[in-house]
Amino acid sequence: MAHAVADALFNKKNCLIDAPTGIGKTAAYLIAAIIFSNKRHEKVVISTNTINLQEQLFKSELPMLKKVLFKDLRFSVFMGRNRYICLNKFYKIFPGNVKIVEKMEHWIKNTKTGIKSDQTILTDSSWDDIASDSDTCIGKKCKFFQSDCFYYKAKRFALNSDIIVTNHHLLISDFLLPEGRKILPEHLFIVWDEAHHISDVATNQFGGSVSTAKIALMINKLIRKNSGILHLLRYKMAMHADDQFYDLLNCLISALKQLKKRVKLIEVSHKMMMLHNEIIQIDNDNRETDEIKEAVEKIIAAAKPVIKAIDEFSDDDSILFEKMRIITLIEKFADIKNILKKFQFKDERFVCCIKHSAKAVTFQISPIDVSDFLHPLFAEKTNILTSATLKAGQDFSFIKQNIGLENPEETELKSEFDWNNQVKAFMVEGISPLDKEYSVKLEDAIIKIAAAVKGGILILFTSHAQMNKTYDEIWPILEKAGKNPIIQGTMPRYKLFEIMRKTESILFGTSSFWEGVDIPGDNLSAVIITHLPFQSNRDPVINAKMKYYETIGLNSFTKFLLPDMMLKLRQGVGRLVRKRTDRGVIVFLDYRMKTKSYGKTVSSSFQFDVKDLSIDKTIDEIKEFYE
Repeated sequence: MAHAVADALFNKKNCLIDAPTGIGKTAAYLIAAIIFSNKRHEKVVISTNTINLQEQLFKSELPMLKKVLFKDLRFSVFMGRNRYICLNKFYKIFPGNVKIVEKMEHWIKNTKTGIKSDQTILTDSSWDDIASDSDTCIGKKCKFFQSDCFYYKAKRFALNSDIIVTNHHLLISDFLLPEGRKILPEHLFIVWDEAHHISDVATNQFGGSVSTAKIALMINKLIRKNSGILHLLRYKMAMHADDQFYDLLNCLISALKQLKKRVKLIEVSHKMMMLHNEIIQIDNDNRETDEIKEAVEKIIAAAKPVIKAIDEFSDDDSILFEKMRIITLIEKFADIKNILKKFQFKDERFVCCIKHSAKAVTFQISPIDVSDFLHPLFAEKTNILTSATLKAGQDFSFIKQNIGLENPEETELKSEFDWNNQVKAFMVEGISPLDKEYSVKLEDAIIKIAAAVKGGILILFTSHAQMNKTYDEIWPILEKAGKNPIIQGTMPRYKLFEIMRKTESILFGTSSFWEGVDIPGDNLSAVIITHLPFQSNRDPVINAKMKYYETIGLNSFTKFLLPDMMLKLRQGVGRLVRKRTDRGVIVFLDYRMKTKSYGKTVSSSFQFDVKDLSIDKTIDEIKEFYE
């Protein structure tokens, strides 16, 4: 793999590398990138999708390579600005909270990065109050700027680095910025790890969403009784302001309350009209998005004279700081307004929809196809894309079509694992989501499999409703049998994984649990796939993508839905074997793999054989495997 990466870098060729787990993928591309950077004096950006992998590269792999092989290596990690703490904000917001200040001061003295994921002291909401941002940054006027500011230290380190570790979101955002406003240092060479996520990240980047929960949180930060920013401002301005200022302040508060009331009405109406987690397509001239945009515009207009008046009445640092906090939130309202503007103009390249969940109503606009948006990035720079799941079926055509990558070099590396000895895979006869008795058969099968498996189990669902229903029905039976069933949503993800690593538990998961689960050894010795992970054509975005494929002359099932499902399925089964010493069973409880015409295509994409057996014979073979 290192040779493939080096060849692509030295010859400025885009390259796709399907690299299975366990072959030393990260070390291979890092070594190739470092050698190239040293010889050509070029920066190489390494981009990941997850913070976990970023931290693995920055805190483990790169320091090890520097120590053992490359003594002069200069490397850094660079994240979005709001991931870094602003020390100026911190000391002004938390001066009275002694416990928090003490804990945070200890963290600040010991952290090398000052990034959010390095601490567990503050909640997300509290972190937002002290996150670095361009609107409130006073630059060289700040006493922390020269040597203590974590964000500017990270920028300086990146400027002087050979290897820069960042993430897909920031990398794509940076590419879209005009010259002079770019965040990352100039670079022409990129290695994308976890590259199967590029399309999803780009979809979010080129689209946008507005959540009623987010709007309510922003409003509360400004007008919350006693502790809201505008209430604090009213108190601090008592010695400076006149009646005209308070009229302006009351006008802003009134505009915020009007939006809060409107948002609440939207949530109540959709709770009555829509099912939980239902997504429906909406027209571009949607009345609700228009009303929110108009209310937001009133807030922005009302804030301008308040901000101007603060400058006229006071030069008190604490008051000017509250002004900066107001500006930050008004800028966020401006971002919301800009997203809502997109809803007003019909653009065939985008689809607009609305989603209702337990906590919010979300208005979303998404590009149907991101390949045209991404094409300039792949044309102007040298890109190496790697992942354990880039191939769907026998080739790379799906990922190339999806992201607009033309004529790349293609490399598929073979797994180091002895799959048929390490894994036994079964497809259980007669259990299909198309069957009216599916839920009952599914529950019965899981109970029997759990009794036969020695070790922890991961059960993967495609529906929260099905997952919750199944868990509610069988957890007492599993517990009575001495098992420890746990389910996504009852506690943070990392705590569920901690439980899995310490005990032989049965984890029920969906969505994000199809990947990123890394629990070696007997604590994860079985994966159960309850449902082939097809995306639903009831989702307006998926439906629009299917129509797009048909309009360009491609079969939307075979060229989009099927390969997309196969990539996710490969991620799911890949949770089981992470090392050569791992072993276990995989059970498919979706017989469409046998009865549907695409079944052979799906089965042939695995590196292990799949036995087609009844549930009783499956149980017998599982017991035999563990003996």
